[in-house]
Amino acid sequence: MASDMAPAPETATTTYNGSCHCQSITFTAKLPTSLYEQDIVNCNCSLCFRNGYLLIYPQKNDVTFHGNSRDFMKGYQFNKRAITHYFCSNCGTSVGGEPVDDKPPIFAINIRALPDVDTDKLKLKKVDGKSR
Repeated sequence: MASDMAPAPETATTTYNGSCHCQSITFTAKLPTSLYEQDIVNCNCSLCFRNGYLLIYPQKNDVTFHGNSRDFMKGYQFNKRAITHYFCSNCGTSVGGEPVDDKPPIFAINIRALPDVDTDKLKLKKVDGKSR
């Protein structure tokens, strides 16, 4: 007897490959929609401003670091030390960050670590992190 239940549809994702400038850190991020369909966070806190961060927040399990990329990721925390911000220990590129306690389980990705993204076409959402 055949089952009348159809398999659950697969969720469509858009995959982006990213890296630091020297390619010591490489990663793949799966996003539910295109970057151009999402609000990209443009925070004005002291660190985001200095590093030129434009951020998206995929689930941590949707971000895969390749090879020994994590060996080159140097962490930095400031203020409340709730987030570890990562940069390449070789070239200095800021690639993103994650909450120290994994709540929520995300990895913030700096859009500027994704080659071939036209930042002029992104929908930027200004966030006032400076006042927090």
